[in-house]
Amino acid sequence: MIRKPQVFLLHFAGGNRYSFDFIRPYMEGVEVVPTELPGRGKRVHERLLHDVDEAVDDLCSQVIRHLNAAGFLLYGHSLGAMLALKLADKLERIGQPPVHVLVSGNPGPGIEDHSEKSTLSKEALRKELKTLGRFPAGFFQVDELFDFYEPILRADFALAKGDNCRPVRPLSAPIYAMAGSEEGAARHLDNWKQFTTSCFRSEIFPGDHFFIHEHPQRIATIIKACLI
Repeated sequence: MIRKPQVFLLHFAGGNRYSFDFIRPYMEGVEVVPTELPGRGKRVHERLLHDVDEAVDDLCSQVIRHLNAAGFLLYGHSLGAMLALKLADKLERIGQPPVHVLVSGNPGPGIEDHSEKSTLSKEALRKELKTLGRFPAGFFQVDELFDFYEPILRADFALAKGDNCRPVRPLSAPIYAMAGSEEGAARHLDNWKQFTTSCFRSEIFPGDHFFIHEHPQRIATIIKACLI
């Protein structure tokens, strides 16, 4: 059996293992491995995590379990970007380094702190989420739907405290940072440069925080180029 290089995908706050399905049609030649934090998707009956180290340990176990020795990279969006940095640090320290780390929708540690969103009132949280876009109208209109996702989102926002995701030392792996032109992260992408001793590249795409849905083919091309 020919082993394909792998990309491990780390979802955004409120996301799950299906959050990157839009990119799969463009990933020929690459094994796509979506990760998933507890409390949603196929792990809906598991305890939600509010501690970054617990979350990274959980993600590390998922990566190690699926490694095929053909080389791999990590790609995380928004919350997933922060977790990808911390996870890459852990993987390097245990001798299983990624060949590249891709991050998007996040300026990296030290710029923003989204953890305060975990304690917002329900109405304030609704308002904050509406600014991000990409939520179907029914999400805010159907109380049962919002009530289901609310604890998941609060737990994920609690993980998003930037300083908690700083690596022990800069990564050996290169970093490729991406952002939408309409989001604040676009102004601070160079912040990621300090977290690697290898090469750093960045790219700004037309769009908002969820620009990734508008540019799946380009993102897939970047992923495959970073695996060579």
